Amino acid sequence: MADAVAAAQALVARHTAELAAANLQLRRARTMAQRRAAERAVAAAQSALQAAQKQLTDAQAAAAAVAVKTGGLTRVLTVGINYTGTPYELAGCINDATNMAGQTRAFFPACKEYRLITDNTPEKPTKANILAAIGWLVSGLKAGENVLFHFAGHGGLVRDTNGDEVSGRDSCLYPLNGRTLETLTDDELRAALAERLPEGCKCLVVLDCCHSGTAVDLRYKWQAPAAGTMTYTEDQKYSKTAGQVLFLSGCRDTETAADTVNKEGRPCGAMTMALLETWRTYGPAIKLKYLLWDVRKFLLDNGYRQVPELTTGSWMDMNAVWDLGRAT
Repeated sequence: MADAVAAAQALVARHTAELAAANLQLRRARTMAQRRAAERAVAAAQSALQAAQKQLTDAQAAAAAVAVKTGGLTRVLTVGINYTGTPYELAGCINDATNMAGQTRAFFPACKEYRLITDNTPEKPTKANILAAIGWLVSGLKAGENVLFHFAGHGGLVRDTNGDEVSGRDSCLYPLNGRTLETLTDDELRAALAERLPEGCKCLVVLDCCHSGTAVDLRYKWQAPAAGTMTYTEDQKYSKTAGQVLFLSGCRDTETAADTVNKEGRPCGAMTMALLETWRTYGPAIKLKYLLWDVRKFLLDNGYRQVPELTTGSWMDMNAVWDLGRAT
């Protein structure tokens, strides 16, 4: 479809130039015969230009129809680890993963590709399996196709080995291999996900775990000092991402993320609950300048002191509606 639009645009440009040349010929006509010949040339050029413009309009409409059909939220990966039978056991992370998958199905019915990894699924939440699933999430995407990655489980801080952290510590996720914790660092997550998202695609990353504020190592960090107001700082050591990566953390790097129970009395993570309640209240197509504020306000109003953070891989217009369900 893009080739058809480009061809039609070239045709419009050619006939526009021909019409300009014919009009110039008409202005320079000195005899009646020259004038009549120029008028015929102008009429022919106008007719050709109108046909080319219609061809361009039709090609653009066809391309838009394909984008609507194939774009929007395309794949969802949710990981929930309860660490069952280990000293690190949690209660609500599997619920978080299934709740997130269920809510995205409700909001984005056109999305058909889902992958759920928990302690109880045949595909276990090992580091290798999670990285392979992230590879599936971003591979082969076309412009306009968007994805979502959600993780609920343990997070932590480990020694920074490449010197990119001022604190000297990397944020990390803790996958589970049998009864053994593995480490998936922010450097590895950025390389596997953020750096592989193609241009023209969006990815929402939600990590409901402790010490997760900078767990994807993105360039822009946003603050919401008041409702509808956003400021940012830029960390230039991280390159801009080709695709639009938006990361919502469970808390700051120095904080822990709370467990709670939802309205049905089921264990869950406070951050996942806050995001899902925000979506249920306002819909998932929400202006970015309100998203962080509304999630934080829900947590504060319900007695949770953790402070989720919003970072992006490229500069984004906070007045824009960021909708995973749309191709653009």
